[in-house]
Amino acid sequence: MIVDPVFKVKRVDLSTGNLHFKGSLEIEGDVLEGMEVSATHDINVGGIVEAAIVTAGGNIVVSGGVIGHGKGAQGKVENRKEMAQLEAGGTVWVQFAENALINAGGEIVVKELSMQSELTSGSSITVGEKGARKGHLIGGVCRAVSLVHAVVVGSHAGVPTVIEVGVDPALNKKLEIVLDALAEKGRLIEELGKTLAYVRENPGKMEPGLLALKERIYAKYQGEIAELTGEKKRLEKRMEINAQARVEVERDAFLGTQIRIGSTALMIEEDLTNPTFALGEQGIIYS
Repeated sequence: MIVDPVFKVKRVDLSTGNLHFKGSLEIEGDVLEGMEVSATHDINVGGIVEAAIVTAGGNIVVSGGVIGHGKGAQGKVENRKEMAQLEAGGTVWVQFAENALINAGGEIVVKELSMQSELTSGSSITVGEKGARKGHLIGGVCRAVSLVHAVVVGSHAGVPTVIEVGVDPALNKKLEIVLDALAEKGRLIEELGKTLAYVRENPGKMEPGLLALKERIYAKYQGEIAELTGEKKRLEKRMEINAQARVEVERDAFLGTQIRIGSTALMIEEDLTNPTFALGEQGIIYS
């Protein structure tokens, strides 16, 4: 029988320094702002995680919740360094999340509240226990492959809240990177193309050696764009929508919340009670 080593510490702050451990970590108290903690297996935090970075190869449990200073909204993170950041290969369980970035290969469970946070799961996300009073998902972005379940989404104030299901968020992220790279290469090749066109129309305006170099760079950009276009097509082919994906709201779904299933989006324009959102033949439907 092989037993994974477990390292126990009261808290993580400047006196302990950053912790990186092969095995599991048990932290009795808080992980303070600016600290970094990683373990190859599980991490259990008895207190609060502030604007720190916690990374685990296995599961993460934070009994006191996570709270940063930044703000995740509409898919954009204003200042990543100011947010509490959790990343786990397995599941993540937290009491609450405020101004946090949470990424999990498995399920994410937030017991009471997720506010202005970015939650990304390779499985499902649950905010609030079924039948509980608490379980509010307010602001930020919530992404999962199969299911997002919350007691309440959005707020009376109409805080923009985005919920995405149906596609693996990891593939979405890769596609975003490829699209950004394509846009940048397209911009560069367009600028260089204008320069080459001008030189060809006005012979002698550029030294032959420099012209040859720019032509080689242009050909290089063409090759890179072809590769990126191929990668874009491959990713889009892999991004088949999970037809069973859904968003369940036990109580209230407030105006200002946006539901996305695959590439289809629905903006909630009036407050709804106990809706379940799924993908129908004509787009997103709810009942």
